[in-house]
Amino acid sequence: NACTTDSCVAPTGCTSVGIAGCCNTNAECADTDACTQNERCVSHACVSDSVNCNDNNVCTDDGCNLQTGCTHLANNDPCNDNNGCTTGDACSGSVCVGGPPPNCNNNNVCTTDTCNPQVVGGCVHTNNTNPCEDGSVCTVGDVCGGGTCHPGGAPDCNDNNGCTNDACNSASGCTHVNNTASCNDGNACTTSDTCSGGACAGG
Repeated sequence: NACTTDSCVAPTGCTSVGIAGCCNTNAECADTDACTQNERCVSHACVSDSVNCNDNNVCTDDGCNLQTGCTHLANNDPCNDNNGCTTGDACSGSVCVGGPPPNCNNNNVCTTDTCNPQVVGGCVHTNNTNPCEDGSVCTVGDVCGGGTCHPGGAPDCNDNNGCTNDACNSASGCTHVNNTASCNDGNACTTSDTCSGGACAGG
């Protein structure tokens, strides 16, 4: 027996002392450890494999109890529910629960902001053609294109007064500067009429 140390001791004779941990057959390796499997005897030594308790669930802490076997305790760890339209996902009750939606507002009026669960990050910014304001008072009818605001046409600054020069100031808008142009005050008894103070003065 490879698992005994044999000797002869006077006056009793032969003795056989078992070698701890030694085996001759697989049956000798059977144990009650619920966390091992495939117990077997290899080269007179008992070997076994550990039970795989991984349930591939990030929301459980996997372990093993020597008496009952695998354990899967629910945790509250961060997780990913694979939904791009949730943030701060966390485990609850052994499942991954999505948090609040992301803030997809990019503060650009020329994009329509939405969320697509299938997109990484969720947020989608689609260019639109909405009316907008390019920041200049000397344009009207500004419109979005390609994700930016494009200036529209010039405002109508004509005050229908021939005695003012009409223009547009980017800071203040339409301007009407008095001139000294020749004019006609509508009175046939005046000559060489000239603009003054924004009105036509007869000569």
